Amino acid sequence: MPLIDVAYDVHPLSSYLNCLPFNFSPLYARKHLSFERLMYASELASLLPVYGRFKGAKQLPCFCFFNRLGEPILFDVLSHAFVSQNSHMALFASSGGGKSVLTGYMVNALMAMKNARIVLFEMGNSFDRLLVHCEHYGKKVSRMLLSKDKSKAVPLNPFCDAYLALPELGYCKDETALNQKAKALHKLTANLDQTALTDESLIAESRDYLSELALALRTMLTEANEGEEQAFTLADESLLLQVLSDAIVHSWEAGISQMLTEHLVAAFKRRIEVEESSRKKERLQDMHDRLLNYVLNPTKAAFFNVPTDPLNDFDIFHVDVSAMKDNKGQLALVMASLLPRILALAEATQDTERPTFLVIDEAHLQFDIEVIVALCLLIAKVARKLGLWLVPVTQNISDLSSARATKILSLLETWIVLGFNEQELTDLQRFKAITPEQEALLRSIDSQKGLYAEAVVLGSRYQGLFRVIPSRYLLALLMTEKQEKAARKTLEQEHGILKAAELMASQMENKATAHHQEDYFFDDDFV
Repeated sequence: MPLIDVAYDVHPLSSYLNCLPFNFSPLYARKHLSFERLMYASELASLLPVYGRFKGAKQLPCFCFFNRLGEPILFDVLSHAFVSQNSHMALFASSGGGKSVLTGYMVNALMAMKNARIVLFEMGNSFDRLLVHCEHYGKKVSRMLLSKDKSKAVPLNPFCDAYLALPELGYCKDETALNQKAKALHKLTANLDQTALTDESLIAESRDYLSELALALRTMLTEANEGEEQAFTLADESLLLQVLSDAIVHSWEAGISQMLTEHLVAAFKRRIEVEESSRKKERLQDMHDRLLNYVLNPTKAAFFNVPTDPLNDFDIFHVDVSAMKDNKGQLALVMASLLPRILALAEATQDTERPTFLVIDEAHLQFDIEVIVALCLLIAKVARKLGLWLVPVTQNISDLSSARATKILSLLETWIVLGFNEQELTDLQRFKAITPEQEALLRSIDSQKGLYAEAVVLGSRYQGLFRVIPSRYLLALLMTEKQEKAARKTLEQEHGILKAAELMASQMENKATAHHQEDYFFDDDFV
């Protein structure tokens, strides 16, 4: 088959004659026909239908990894040269695949290279020593340990920013406008199982305060119970928004510094007194009684019916929600209270150059809760404007069985995958379309315990395999194996956390090697 069609050949007769046996003269062709030229091997490699070694984006130093030949692999998820739409990331791994180490390494790199602000939700305290490391080097660390103990309750008023919704109520002052808002909110929570074809349709110029407040109130009423959520109708959504709007305006006019749950209870009571429809009155009474529990129950009131201060600026904000991991209702309430406050901080600092990354460890638990997924979608709408990027992390992709996670996961442009088995690879394909080449790349992952962990990055512009080989000091801070933690604890009791990490790193760097004579090809007697 001819490489150049005769219709496009500049010298068709010459080509015919030159192709006859023994007629082609390389010297003549090079001098007069310009049919050939010297090329670099890299140019030839670009033309050939084969894959070379992945080297990342060498001009974008943020994360530094290595390929199998030890060459550095660099990429930066904040650069438009690396991503095309957004800087949201997903990090998935199998059990024992190195998820905690990679997450801690990436958090450390983002703070060091981009001066990023990090919000880290976790269950299990895997990163407590990394926080000590950050404090030692001058970073401002904020910790929040959530406990079921009333004496240790952290104020989490979901309505602390309620008055920011007053401008929205200017055009939602009539029932028709509120019904339209209710339809939009109902649609947001009803279509979570559908893939987002593009995030262009999920871009907003500003936050939707009223929707955030409505989601928090709805969570308090349903406590993330699946049956209650499914029974929550569009009519219920409209009633909820009407009462919420009344509570905000009434509290503002009364000069109350911060709207609390008790003010919403009073708004429900006012609405019940004037409601004429028996069906609506019955539904309002049910909502009122559920919400009243957050005022009368001392434990719940200590969390959700006390004024809450806005988040102060920080370098890393660590939230340990281990106490709530077995209770979906409590976890949903905590996330519904904290996420708007994090969003408020990102909004207040949007004019600075610092990006904010919201890292959610064990994300399969949060993304199984409808209200959390809906709030994350609201965050995704204003992500570009506020520079707030989602990073869900999990080693249990098979537990992402809820269809609710489909839309939010489909919006994440960059995926980083550590070793998967066949079942996990099948589960991954439910959320992301994978080409045969990418599937082969994922199957080729081969990690060596104690040496390196291999991973694959799947982005819109770059994809390839790399090895995670963090500094031994950072590895000592993040190790999670039982024997390793026991050895580290022994050193910590004598030397302290950071010095113990240095000693552990030194031991890993200078491992004693035993020489076995029988391993050699010959011995002295043979010579």
